[in-house]
Amino acid sequence: MAKSPLSGKDSTLQYKLTEFIANWWQTFVLIAVLLILGFGGAVSYQAFERQKEKQAQNKLYVLHKEMQNETIALEKSDQTETAANQKGKKNKLTAKNKTPAKPTKTPQMLAKDYGSILKKYVTFIRKYENRKASYMAAIEAASLAAKYNDDHRAESILKMVINRPSKNDLFWALLNGQYAGILIHDNKCAEAIPVLNSIVNNSAYSFFRSHALLRLGACYIETKNYNRAQDALVRVQTDFPQSVAARFEAPILKRLILLRQGQKS
Repeated sequence: MAKSPLSGKDSTLQYKLTEFIANWWQTFVLIAVLLILGFGGAVSYQAFERQKEKQAQNKLYVLHKEMQNETIALEKSDQTETAANQKGKKNKLTAKNKTPAKPTKTPQMLAKDYGSILKKYVTFIRKYENRKASYMAAIEAASLAAKYNDDHRAESILKMVINRPSKNDLFWALLNGQYAGILIHDNKCAEAIPVLNSIVNNSAYSFFRSHALLRLGACYIETKNYNRAQDALVRVQTDFPQSVAARFEAPILKRLILLRQGQKS
């Protein structure tokens, strides 16, 4: 995201803003993975009654396990490499007595680590384009791409399915919520605003609406539309007064509006 002109103590509020809006997409992959792991239980046999859907779910579970196994293998490899480096540089720590930070993940690293698996996910999404399993696959694959800072690929994966479910479908909310989060992560607040508004205007899922309003307010702050930002944050507190967003997060963002406008609280 673009750097704020704030400095010193006020920079803490800017950090909170970035934290609120940049990592929201992670919420949706967690829900999707829980649904994938629910195969064979109530989720599979109640929500996905048709046989073809069950078959798609079964194949997705296998694909998910393949990705999981690859992740475990990569983590073990990283641990081995880190241990070897620490042994070789035992007396060469930094001035703060800390080991060097891990390198930032890049799209090139994504291609190296998960390139073949991502291709399988894309093929799966195309093959089962009208199945809920394809929505789950898109959420998981897009999340992986975002973790490697390949927001362009994450966006393109979600675009494959984002318009398929109806607005009354849970997956509509999941896909649009994750898409908005990744747009923000990609420093595209202006593009995320209409997506967030579509979630806010959908009364079917109040959990998503409260968090969408919060991110909407944050995006309006980033685009310097402070009046609309204030309106969105007041709405969070009015419509969802007992939520964490209303009680803790909205007040911080409202304070940031005052600071951006050069006013005193």
